[in-house]
Amino acid sequence: MVLYRYAKGTNDLIVDAHGLAGTPSPDPYFCLGCDGELVARVNGAIRTPHFAHKSHQPNCSSETYLHRLAKKIFVETYQACLANGKPYTIELQTPHFCSQCVVEWLKPCKVGSFAVAHDLTKYFTEILIESRDGAFVPDILLKNPAQPNEKIYIEICVTHSCSDSCSDSKINSGARVIEFFIEDDSTLNNVRATYLAQGGDACFYGMNYPPLNNSLL
Repeated sequence: MVLYRYAKGTNDLIVDAHGLAGTPSPDPYFCLGCDGELVARVNGAIRTPHFAHKSHQPNCSSETYLHRLAKKIFVETYQACLANGKPYTIELQTPHFCSQCVVEWLKPCKVGSFAVAHDLTKYFTEILIESRDGAFVPDILLKNPAQPNEKIYIEICVTHSCSDSCSDSKINSGARVIEFFIEDDSTLNNVRATYLAQGGDACFYGMNYPPLNNSLL
């Protein structure tokens, strides 16, 4: 039987079994992988708190569970930032150029890079789940209502990265993409983070082309 740490509550918000230890709610819980009803097993003295299916679900997939869970966590986290006026920040490495020899070499020389932080909530205030955008259907789409062409794709990858799958067409299109790679429940903290560093918490693609608004990216 598949055991999960997280479930959906009746309000469709994520519930953590670890937070229910000793005080389970009488309300039902539902599986993020198959939508089947779950039972909270949180009073055991030996096993850690978890959810289990109320009845056997042979087709429930841990990959689907993790994919849907990570999407919901990101959406809840980003929406909370928007609602509470808190930043959701990504840190990008920005090239630093020297123009001392530009007359001789006809172009500036790249001499390194420096980190620049950008608050996405100041620019991307619309969040859509699996909404078609032209030829693509990203897991999550962040949009700027004032500038329809300004957007970011959020991709949740469980078994492979975007660059190893058909999703690489999104990367090759030049679209801005933030990719999270999820292996199990323990790697979900990256999705909960509200400060992402390039090359660390997530992979960033297409972030370096000139923006429409110089105050972002």
